Amino acid sequence: MEVAQTAGHQVNNGYDTSFYSTNHYILIMTDAYNVSPAISSTSPTDAEVAARLALLAADHASIITSDWSAKSAAVLSAVSARS
Repeated sequence: MEVAQTAGHQVNNGYDTSFYSTNHYILIMTDAYNVSPAISSTSPTDAEVAARLALLAADHASIITSDWSAKSAAVLSAVSARS
């Protein structure tokens, strides 16, 4: 089963998302840019994207989304271990 949640909603409100990982759900966190502190929704730096990926993977995200279409394929295909 998959669950899609706005990343800001989950992380900014301190929700415990470990349930999804523990129970083998695919957790899709949308609007990854909107987690505090917010970063650009269209043109963040590569370092900001990497940090956001690591943050959300630590919060059990399987997939993160944002409108970062201008970023390189290497950045957009980055993978981080989910906690």
